[in-house]
Amino acid sequence: MDRRTFLAWTARGSALGLGLRPALARAASGALRLDGLRHRQAAPGFEGETCASLALEFLGHAISPADIFTSSGVSAALGRGCSPAELDTALTAIGVDTGVVWRPLRPDEDPVTVARAGLHELVGELRRGRPVIVYLGAGAGDSPGAPGYALIAGVEGNSVLLHDPARQDGAWSRMPKSTLYERWPASGDDDARGLVTLRARPVGVERPEPEPGARALAYAQHVRELRARINRELAGRFLVVVEPPFIAITDGDADTVRRYVSGTIRWAVHHLRKDYFRSDPTELLDVWLFRDHESYVGNTRRLFDEEPETPYGYYDPAHAALIMNIATGGGTLVHELVHPYMAANFAACPSWFNEGLASLYEQSSEEGGRIVGLTNWRLEGLQWAIRRGRVPSFQTLCSTGKRPFYNRDPGTNYAQARYLCYYLQERQLLRRYYHAFVRAQLHDPTGYETLRAVLGVSDMDEFKAEWERFVLGLSFP
Repeated sequence: MDRRTFLAWTARGSALGLGLRPALARAASGALRLDGLRHRQAAPGFEGETCASLALEFLGHAISPADIFTSSGVSAALGRGCSPAELDTALTAIGVDTGVVWRPLRPDEDPVTVARAGLHELVGELRRGRPVIVYLGAGAGDSPGAPGYALIAGVEGNSVLLHDPARQDGAWSRMPKSTLYERWPASGDDDARGLVTLRARPVGVERPEPEPGARALAYAQHVRELRARINRELAGRFLVVVEPPFIAITDGDADTVRRYVSGTIRWAVHHLRKDYFRSDPTELLDVWLFRDHESYVGNTRRLFDEEPETPYGYYDPAHAALIMNIATGGGTLVHELVHPYMAANFAACPSWFNEGLASLYEQSSEEGGRIVGLTNWRLEGLQWAIRRGRVPSFQTLCSTGKRPFYNRDPGTNYAQARYLCYYLQERQLLRRYYHAFVRAQLHDPTGYETLRAVLGVSDMDEFKAEWERFVLGLSFP
């Protein structure tokens, strides 16, 4: 902890909590402990949120660590939990009087004497049935231990009873008072020292109401894990940006990641949700934006032990990741964004429509506030196949299973599916077709009968001839 963090901690007076649900403390033979105070191991780096949640649970308030993190205002992109000052902010926002959080030590004060007096005050909190959160500095010599939060749960003889959220077996740990006196006065880099204490005095606790789908704590924990993995497995500097439901990671520069996060990911997600998808993917998805071909191939091998089958990028559901060579542009990124949304909203979608819709938007723009697909490089090959009579019927396309679509492609599957979607778009039928197909998926799993109904045609051979004339009239660029 540095001096700036210390100075951010507020020293406030406190009042007795109103509407406090009493919790019974047991005192016998000089021992005092809060029976019923539960222990839970926290995710590494997020021990403060867990301590606060358990303290409030003991006092009758169901406030989760995620609620507390959300109330702190800490950016999930930082990949860490709350500092004492931020934890104080969160608890105050929820309706908890934390008391005097930062009690600085003057140069002429003896730390042990101050800590002993502080413990006397904490015992008073325990006697009132209220657990207390403390932040302990690193131990040394005969008192080893990493710095971090602990939940004071009792005293017994010359020991303090605490729950250590960093350890699975940390319930009712005994710490000699002498060790507490040594570690409680935490030190900053400039030798500033003081006691960090957060009391749990409810004064009208209200559970926060995060935005729908907000998972700030989960994102922060994931970012922390990502950074550890990057440091362990990859070389070079990577930037991490949270853009729910995605986490973008790049070894490009800051301007690159900002451009692709706001100009591609956010833009595409907004429009795809507006026209098609009601729900975000439920799992956290990593978007790896590698700066060039060498980085793309090399880092894909290191991270996933895979060889990319495309020079552009791909969606890997097994690793919950979109893996991109962003030097090739953002078109493939938009294409791959469609797939996790389709999986979350239309899991039974056949490959032809999944890839057709995704391919449509790999070259896209905005018109009238909606995303529109444009003609692209797939057109030339499709026109060549049409002129030679090599494009299958739409019944054949729609009935092509997943494996045949990808592994026995006559060279037209992607393009035929894309330009069928393009035709529907140009006739203002694409959104209608998607939603009708979703509704009809149980009795029309291929989408072929729904396609006929939306087109309003009975002779699909005649429609195919019309569609081919339409495609032959298109151009790119």
